[in-house]
Amino acid sequence: DWLDAISRVGVTQNHSISLSGGNAKTSYFGNFTYRKAEGVMKKTGNESMSVAFDMSHWMLNDMLKL
Repeated sequence: DWLDAISRVGVTQNHSISLSGGNAKTSYFGNFTYRKAEGVMKKTGNESMSVAFDMSHWMLNDMLKL
């Protein structure tokens, strides 16, 4: 079948790991994500990675948050 020769079942994978923590004055959060998606047509698809990090800290007698 010609359609089977050029197509497939598209599969998507998502993997993510996060960490967070802190104390009364400081908090942090970090995340890494990996995604792979196969297209329904053979030899198509995409792959991506992302990283995020956030940190907050209270200063000056808790009047300023950075």
